[in-house]
Amino acid sequence: MSAVLVPVLVLVVLALVAMAAVRVLRRRDEAVKAEAFSPNTDTLRYHVPEGQDPAAVIAALEVEGYRATLAPAPSIDDVLIPCRAGAERERAHVRAVIAHSALNMEGDPGDHPVVFIDEPREGI
Repeated sequence: MSAVLVPVLVLVVLALVAMAAVRVLRRRDEAVKAEAFSPNTDTLRYHVPEGQDPAAVIAALEVEGYRATLAPAPSIDDVLIPCRAGAERERAHVRAVIAHSALNMEGDPGDHPVVFIDEPREGI
């Protein structure tokens, strides 16, 4: 009997831990989205080009201390970057971080111009 009960209990505990982790990540993402859409926060919006993984962009930004998130549907290829010091002050640094980010989570190098939604796209 205990040979069956122990694995079942282990699976239940693992399921509970996984559910708690998902809940924590969801709350964090909701907090970042709330910050990004707050009228008190300057936010840069970057449209991730086809072929680049938005997760790689977000990961690179998080390494540099930015709390980035995906825009809500239907613009799921847009990354929102709240800038606490102001968008204009942080624009160059955010641009450099994105420009040096990988194309995907495997680390393939990217070679793409970084243009934010509020900038002209001429010549790109």
